[in-house]
Amino acid sequence: MEDIERNKKFKTTPSSEEIKQVIQNTKTPLVFKNTLTWDLLHWSLEDWVEKLGNPKLSFRIGTKKCTKVPQWESNCPVVSGTLNDLLDDANASSDTWMYFDYKHMNQHFKTKTNLLETVSWADFGFPDKSGNDSTIWIGTEGANTPCHMDSYGYNIVAQVYGRKLWVMFPPCKTSLLKPT
Repeated sequence: MEDIERNKKFKTTPSSEEIKQVIQNTKTPLVFKNTLTWDLLHWSLEDWVEKLGNPKLSFRIGTKKCTKVPQWESNCPVVSGTLNDLLDDANASSDTWMYFDYKHMNQHFKTKTNLLETVSWADFGFPDKSGNDSTIWIGTEGANTPCHMDSYGYNIVAQVYGRKLWVMFPPCKTSLLKPT
């Protein structure tokens, strides 16, 4: 991965328009460290529960145990629950993981303007994009999506809480991956 901080093209901190140009024209993944200033970056898990309330969400469930076949999304059971339910599962010594995946924020949290407005992609050159244009992925430890290729141009991801492991494959392996 290429770290924008080490990119020699920029003598000073790049402008949002320069960042946008790099995003739109790169052929390799980019990592932008310590770029975002969103309020939600400082929210605790309890803050998330308080701010989002308890709407019913659909969670996929899988096992943390080693399986002989991938746990494809279409084969994972789906249960209805709240963010509190997800956190309770995460805090229990559970053999399962759960996630609420790539859901449009404006559909699930349309009354939560504090959340939708705090997400702004302006620093990346997209001042007209906000939480209204974004998806959200919330999962417990071990939650994953099997190997796949995102097929929709470019993808800007903000890691807000916790951590996520990305395993990247070179472009020459594209034919071996299935699009989303």
